Amino acid sequence: MISTITATHNRSYLLPRAFASWMNQTKKADELIVVNDASMDDTGQVLENLTRGMDFVQYYKFDTKGGVATAKNKGISLANPNSFTHILDDDDVLYPNFYERMVEEIGNNDVIFCPFYVVKEVLQPNGTLIEIHREIMQDWKGFIPGKQKERPYISMVCSLFRPGFFKDYGMFREDMKFCIEWPVLLTAELRGAKFKYLDEVLGEIRWRWGPFTDNLGFNKSPIHLQQLRPIIDSVINKEVTQDGD
Repeated sequence: MISTITATHNRSYLLPRAFASWMNQTKKADELIVVNDASMDDTGQVLENLTRGMDFVQYYKFDTKGGVATAKNKGISLANPNSFTHILDDDDVLYPNFYERMVEEIGNNDVIFCPFYVVKEVLQPNGTLIEIHREIMQDWKGFIPGKQKERPYISMVCSLFRPGFFKDYGMFREDMKFCIEWPVLLTAELRGAKFKYLDEVLGEIRWRWGPFTDNLGFNKSPIHLQQLRPIIDSVINKEVTQDGD
């Protein structure tokens, strides 16, 4: 089984594209869990229209905004504990064979991941989307050392987690606003988790830039993310201390 988790906040305009890529898989996921993080736009109505009559979709809405980590943790808690887990953000697009290839290749590993395109796009005043840049995500060096860093940067965009992964290695840190996957992945690595890299591009993350978009806010170069260094060090120090005990 495969459980897909989507957390969203005030980005209803992105949901149809992400949902279409999820529906168009050659191997279907068994459930989709959407957590609406107190959106004030028409997210609820858009989701109702997209998923009407689909009993494999769970929908949960927070009354007050909890943040991306809290929303994703809620989705994980609602998922079938015996399922593989995939985090599908509202700005992600999966290629049709994503689930098929990941399930075929994961084997006895804890995580399987693959490269993906980062696509920057601008919404024009007339509603037309123009792609302005496209590149395969490369390794973000200097933060997470270790064996999974022998390959390009691991992101939730194109990763599949074995059943029980988050129970064994921890949920997302709710005090973090971005890059919330890094402490989870680092903790798993330090505890001996098995990572497999599949050298196929199977998806995209699409960032909207410009005056006619919400300019998603995170679109920064890794050189501007040095504030993560203390968080990463704290994870390493905690795991080293536990090993010493």
